[in-house]
Amino acid sequence: MYHGLSLTINLPDALARFAQEQASSGQYSSVSEVVSDGLRLLAERKVQRDAVVSELRRQIAEGAAAADRGDVVDAESVFDEIATRGQFG
Repeated sequence: MYHGLSLTINLPDALARFAQEQASSGQYSSVSEVVSDGLRLLAERKVQRDAVVSELRRQIAEGAAAADRGDVVDAESVFDEIATRGQFG
């Protein structure tokens, strides 16, 4: 088993009970393992969120560049097209 930095943390009662229940259930070997798994999931979620934000920023920059070139469609034309396809209201 990997032994890393030792930390002391304070958890709200409900989270502490949950962590203890997970360890007691046998799914995890210790409360430390429960906390480590939770932090791994949080890190994965952050990576995914950062990727989404990066892609949105890229798309915004692409749209801004298109607008700067005058390569745009007015909103009325877009809504007319949507209504024609029957995908709006």
